[in-house]
Amino acid sequence: MTNTYKTREEWLVAATQKLQEQVFKPVGLEVPSDVKVACSFPSSGGLGRRKRTIGQCFSRSCSDAKVNEVFISPTEDDAIEVMGTLVHELIHAIDDCQNGHKKPFRDMAVLVGLEGKMTATTSGEVLIKSKTTTAQHNVVELWWVHDEPQN
Repeated sequence: MTNTYKTREEWLVAATQKLQEQVFKPVGLEVPSDVKVACSFPSSGGLGRRKRTIGQCFSRSCSDAKVNEVFISPTEDDAIEVMGTLVHELIHAIDDCQNGHKKPFRDMAVLVGLEGKMTATTSGEVLIKSKTTTAQHNVVELWWVHDEPQN
């Protein structure tokens, strides 16, 4: 499949729109229309060897633009997992990061097809079958994090 997006951000914006229509809207949830999504390293934990932060959402109060800002790590390239991470972070945007991973977050996550521990959700069958994962999100190799360069 040919990637029709010039940048990862274009892919993430298109994915956000597709998720709103195909995943969130059918279950009565609405992603803020002004949410900003980008491919970037998280503010902390993005370069860990064993455990890595792969997504982060900032509340409106943290943004000069007063919008939710979502960042997806460039270390991830599996479309299904990237989409699952995006869904996870968009749920934080829906409640403006007010509930962390507590019950309101869990209720929304399960409703849209995320599974597992709420601090590290995975795409469940419902989300995978939604056919929202058709584009590519290319990985950035972090060879300097490991003992030897990756060629």
